[in-house]
Amino acid sequence: MKNVFLMRHGKSDWEDASLNDHERPLSKRGIRDVPIMANDLNSKCQNIDLVLCSSSNRTQQTLDIAIPIFSNKPRVEILESLYLADTGVIWKTIFKFIIDYNNILLISHNPGLNNIAIDFNDGQYIKFPTSALAHLYSDKNTSNSYDQGDFKLLSISKPKDFL
Repeated sequence: MKNVFLMRHGKSDWEDASLNDHERPLSKRGIRDVPIMANDLNSKCQNIDLVLCSSSNRTQQTLDIAIPIFSNKPRVEILESLYLADTGVIWKTIFKFIIDYNNILLISHNPGLNNIAIDFNDGQYIKFPTSALAHLYSDKNTSNSYDQGDFKLLSISKPKDFL
């Protein structure tokens, strides 16, 4: 059994126009929403083994706020390749680690995350706002390899679901 959680970073702050996209921090709303979604994640899985996180400031701030809420202390990998990654890069990253880890959280960006949600929604548009959390699940039991078709979308939750 494998669980993959895809989390979009919290809402970013656009106040300081001198910052480039990679450096933008979380806004007050992002700081408010991330713990809500981290609690939702922890209620679904209390044993995250690995966190894969984009190298951007806002994704790392999302991680820093979320990780103390988790029931355990997972391994963390900060990956430049996840910054604004497309679906192919996201899946390649998941498949690199999925054999060795059962419960993975990946924190990244749209449009890559939103496009994965759309793929699981039969190509129909689905909104994946900041701090959203998608839960993918595979009951395939193998030590060889996985592909996208081995996973099912169990849920998508958004901060507004809890506010």
